Amino acid sequence: MAVSAPPGGAPADTGADVAHLPMEPGPMNTYLLLLHENPRQTAALTPEQNAALVERYRQWASALGAKGQLIDGQKLADEDGRVMRPGANGPATSSDSHLDAVEVIGGYFVLRAPTMADAEALAATCPHLHGDNRIVIRRIERT
Repeated sequence: MAVSAPPGGAPADTGADVAHLPMEPGPMNTYLLLLHENPRQTAALTPEQNAALVERYRQWASALGAKGQLIDGQKLADEDGRVMRPGANGPATSSDSHLDAVEVIGGYFVLRAPTMADAEALAATCPHLHGDNRIVIRRIERT
């Protein structure tokens, strides 16, 4: 997943056991977790720090998957993306160079949870929360 940690090491373990978080009974909603990060923090990781953090993401995702709470999750590619905007002659496309960015979306998770409070409780245990990183949680509305 998104691999970032503060320079000098991986984030501290939250101590939360994802497999034992209480879930309210009832119908399930789907939530998108957008993992925002500072690319300079990511670049400062040693290969060992990066590998350790990737393993923490895998363990976290595996625990959610075992409980049926994880639908999907991926790290976004490090190379530049593209930005499309409406233009006078149709859509205009430009580079989305994240190399100069202060913050990028480094990855995402799609979770299943009954309420926003439950989604927040799951997100609070994510190894992504450290340093300048943040997680934006949005409920996916079925259309």
